[in-house]
Amino acid sequence: MGAPLHTRRTALRGGLAAILASGVAPAYARNAFDAEVIVVGAGLAGLETALRLKEAGRSVHVVEANVRQGGRLRTAYTLPGTPNLGGVQIGPGYARLLARAAAVGVELAPEPVAPRNSRLFLGARALDGASWRTDPANPFPEAFKGLTPAAALFMLAQAEGANPLATLDDWRGPAGIAADISAAEFLGRAGFTADAQRLVDVGLNGNSLGTYSMLNLWRTQRLYEQERALGGSLVVPGGTQRLTDAMSARLQRPTHVRFPVASITSDDSGVTVRSLQGVSYRGQVCVAALPFPALRRIEVTAPLSDITREAIASLPYTQILQVIIEPQVRFWETDGMPIDMWSDGLLERAFSVRQPDGADTGLIMVWLNGGGVGPLDRAAFDWDSDSSSTALGDAIGRELARLRPASEGRVRVRAVQRWTASNSRAGGAYMHWAPGQVARWAGRMGAPADRLVFAGEHLGLVHTGMEAAMESAERAVAAVQERLARRS
Repeated sequence: MGAPLHTRRTALRGGLAAILASGVAPAYARNAFDAEVIVVGAGLAGLETALRLKEAGRSVHVVEANVRQGGRLRTAYTLPGTPNLGGVQIGPGYARLLARAAAVGVELAPEPVAPRNSRLFLGARALDGASWRTDPANPFPEAFKGLTPAAALFMLAQAEGANPLATLDDWRGPAGIAADISAAEFLGRAGFTADAQRLVDVGLNGNSLGTYSMLNLWRTQRLYEQERALGGSLVVPGGTQRLTDAMSARLQRPTHVRFPVASITSDDSGVTVRSLQGVSYRGQVCVAALPFPALRRIEVTAPLSDITREAIASLPYTQILQVIIEPQVRFWETDGMPIDMWSDGLLERAFSVRQPDGADTGLIMVWLNGGGVGPLDRAAFDWDSDSSSTALGDAIGRELARLRPASEGRVRVRAVQRWTASNSRAGGAYMHWAPGQVARWAGRMGAPADRLVFAGEHLGLVHTGMEAAMESAERAVAAVQERLARRS
């Protein structure tokens, strides 16, 4: 086995110090590589890229800004029910992910199906489905008053004749481009006023109805239809992060964590990746397996296309804030309402954290999307820590007591995850397309820039989510192999 990385690099610096100091470095000094490929980012796409390259006989080194590996797959291992704070469902058609899970010895299981009831809160008034339909404050068009705010957009989008995509591939073709309108425009055509749209916006898996293309939803619906025949969704018992933990354990060498990248510099002979602390690694090729909001904070010197530059600067990522709380009292046993709820106020949505058998753990996950993350995201806490926050807990406790008076008492924050712009290493939970972006960027924004190759869920052309990350890794490996072969 070769000498450790730090030993080789120390020897190189020492042995060539005089020559390098002279400013005239010979070719062999400039081309001294730490690995053939440097992968930036130890999320699902980066780890899959590294493992595929290792299996192809390539030397790979992975660097990661965070203290842990896994990227946007995160599990709160220490909490009852081991809730996921990123990455939950695995589609039955996720062929690449299923194969990798089997290869690293991670078993999957059918997603537990336990009935869930919920309450809808308008102001401080609690409504069930039946009372919502007839409530005078229901602003939905008459034909749609029976739809809840959480389900309205999805139900309208899958109504007969609504989806313009005949096949999954159509989302990038003429039919998709012609129907690339915002969710706000789509709802407006159905008669939803601004007040009605405000309620629908609460549960949107995007940032706002006005900046969310309906192609996101119509594409997802066609994916679901394609996979339905294959069975139901799957989960990783014990938490989805177990998958990336198992993947990282099979790398050639330990990932260099706590390595926030400051710059990626490509030149005629290789690529240098430098950290904010000034430590650098050099490879023949680099794979940037990062969300674009994280990449836009890095100085990149490479022949990027105009389209790639535009997308790095502007691709939207859904803002999500998740907070797991432990109320002092089990208020749902007192007020007789289910734990799960939707509200038009500060908390937006809340769900009970359950054991695999469906039993309540006594924990609640507060889930905020889009513009709603702002007030609580500004509360003082460490986004990369499970430590409790008095300010955050107090804010949630006050709002919870307003909606559910039986809950009044101390609320303990057990885990926090910011998939928001304030998290510089992610910038959001996952990408979504804004109107007008698919025609210009889809299939083009991830084009390699000579020695710099890209990977990540944002580059999925067939799938979305976790399988999109795996799909992108497959293409990244092919691009890396082609570049290495060209220079051998």
